[in-house]
Amino acid sequence: MNKRIPIFFYISRYVHYNQVFMVRFLPFVFFFLSILNLAAQVNQQKTDSLKTLLKKNTTDKSQVLINLIKLYEYEDKDSARAYTERLI
Repeated sequence: MNKRIPIFFYISRYVHYNQVFMVRFLPFVFFFLSILNLAAQVNQQKTDSLKTLLKKNTTDKSQVLINLIKLYEYEDKDSARAYTERLI
């Protein structure tokens, strides 16, 4: 006799595996996102400090401008271009 297995059996197994995957996977996702957020905050602090150094009357602004260009090189190309023109 051919016994049929109810469809909810397959669905319940799928939901169980999906839940186990999420329980194991989500902490890593949140950890990775928090690391990215921390890196963005550090980068923002660097740019803010370099901008305040640039506003001060220092004699060697070229090194500050070069550092700002390096920070903005991949994030904001327009700002990097503006600082490059200011350096020249």
